[in-house]
Amino acid sequence: MRLLRTIQVAVIGITLLTLGNTGLLAASPSPSPSPSPSPSPSTAPGGISDTDWNAINNDTVYYNPDAGGATCTSSDVSASVGLSQAIIDGINKNKADYVAASQTYNFPWQIMAAIHYREHGFSRTNPSNGQGIFQFYSKALAYAKSKATSADAGLSNDALIIKYPLFPPGPVDAAEMQRQLGIMIDFLHSKQKSENYSNHKTPISNSYQDPDTIKDTLWRYNGADQHSKDAAAQLGFNANTQGYEGSSYVMNQFDAKRLHMQVALGDQTGQYGPDDNMGAFTMYSRLGGASGSSCSATGGGSILSVLHQELALHLTSGASVPNGSSDTCGPRYTSGNAANAKYSGGACEAWCADFASWVYKTAGTPLVGGVDGWRWSGTIAFSEYLKNKQVWIYNNPGASPPQPGDLIFFDWSKWSGNQTNTGSSNQGIDHVAIVEAFDGTSVTYIGGNQSGNGNATVSREKIALNAGPIVGYGRLK
Repeated sequence: MRLLRTIQVAVIGITLLTLGNTGLLAASPSPSPSPSPSPSPSTAPGGISDTDWNAINNDTVYYNPDAGGATCTSSDVSASVGLSQAIIDGINKNKADYVAASQTYNFPWQIMAAIHYREHGFSRTNPSNGQGIFQFYSKALAYAKSKATSADAGLSNDALIIKYPLFPPGPVDAAEMQRQLGIMIDFLHSKQKSENYSNHKTPISNSYQDPDTIKDTLWRYNGADQHSKDAAAQLGFNANTQGYEGSSYVMNQFDAKRLHMQVALGDQTGQYGPDDNMGAFTMYSRLGGASGSSCSATGGGSILSVLHQELALHLTSGASVPNGSSDTCGPRYTSGNAANAKYSGGACEAWCADFASWVYKTAGTPLVGGVDGWRWSGTIAFSEYLKNKQVWIYNNPGASPPQPGDLIFFDWSKWSGNQTNTGSSNQGIDHVAIVEAFDGTSVTYIGGNQSGNGNATVSREKIALNAGPIVGYGRLK
């Protein structure tokens, strides 16, 4: 985790975003909608071909730790996660330790796996540099200095760490693995508290997995740097509040514009080259992270992975339709034909419910009923379907709070008084989205046909739980 450290995992193979004649993933695809339109080669972000862009949108496979009733503590990661076999083997070799630490420290195991991958390629052997599996440079240095004598005055910091190792080179047993995982989690929380942007201070836990907070914290773990901020700005992000978006350690291979981000070739050399390894947040997301718990009942991790992929697509492609336009067919990737509407099956309609249905289907948990046997197009009918299934929760005082993966329904006419909705009717519902995170007071959600920068698109929004418009949630088990 030393600033601008050379990545040590080049030997681990990556297939997730290897674009070529074989498509995106070697694993068999999850259920997907009918082939949707894609951009022409001249307009596709990053110059990706139609075939490969369709693979990104429709054929990506996401890991659901609860598929088939499996439990987080017993199930291995399988080929369906879309990673190389070397990575899958590395995760499974250590997963029991990650899960044990997750239960002890109330911390997502997927983050532990992602950092282990980036820092030491899943190895269970302390390296010769004395910094341990997770490269605790500052802790190792502090320990070495506490042991140093006057005879060591001429030694460099690195030499001191090697002479007085807090983490002696050699194999790591289960007890030492738990110790180092605990140190890593404590360090992450310390970085959150002392360095994260002001809106990313809430401690990460199994029940609080805000994506931007996790990105920010991973960035601080590795050493936030100006190069990442500059790269974030070039990608269209705010360098002063989203510097992590330009970090290859965090975001490499997350979307089309970040397939091969630049990584430092050595400490403080100022030289950079392409990063061939997956970013830590990218791996966390692919492993079903941000599900709201280490064992999500709804498979929310898979749902949120699809959400994040679609959000990234819209951020990079700019696919949208102007607000107020009579064209309500949804975002397109070519012009002039309503059949190009991606989520609504070509129908010209307000497409928020279409989008939510499409996400659930693509994540492998299709809804039942509606227009095509799985796609709901009307928000009121959609909510009544959930109510009839007895998976509906009204946003009343004392009700169960929203969870990641929940379908969240709004009545935008109910702003008066800023009071939590206490109704028992769904007749005013006019929008639906999917919950990404809940921090105890506000809900972050991602949805389609939302107002993003003046256009109807896929966007991330945030609203106070008691603001009024939230009518209720659908929580599918």
